[in-house]
Amino acid sequence: MHSTTRLNYKILSLLKKHNLTISSAESCTGGLLASKLTDIPGSSNYFKTGFITYNEKSKLKHLKIDRNILSKYGTVSKENAKEMADNIRILTSSDIGIATTGILGPQTIEDRPKGEIYIAISLSNKSTVKRLRLKGSRAIIKKEAVAQALQLLYQQLCRL
Repeated sequence: MHSTTRLNYKILSLLKKHNLTISSAESCTGGLLASKLTDIPGSSNYFKTGFITYNEKSKLKHLKIDRNILSKYGTVSKENAKEMADNIRILTSSDIGIATTGILGPQTIEDRPKGEIYIAISLSNKSTVKRLRLKGSRAIIKKEAVAQALQLLYQQLCRL
């Protein structure tokens, strides 16, 4: 069994144990995180929905991101990642929101380098944001960002 699959089973087990639901808001990972979260049979009991908000307009419209956060900090920022995770949790009435935002390259955005990724996890009483600096192709960065997001989610669930 692949290590990501084992981790998915552990995550699903913890969601089941604590009777928690989760929704995702993704930008740079383009739905790969939601795909991984739903790879395990029975995940429909815990995974509610996933939004892919790849550009600024969709973040504003669908995730209701505060325009001031985007103008002050940019779309690739810990502040935006936190808002994405908080808002997906609230908008979908989920217990957990998880979000990814970042730059896959080759060009930079908002003076941020290729491979800068932010992952955020939102619970009703706590939010966690992690910044990553990844190297490689777009595909490699996406895959590593999702692996890191799943690991961070697992760590947060273990603390419950």
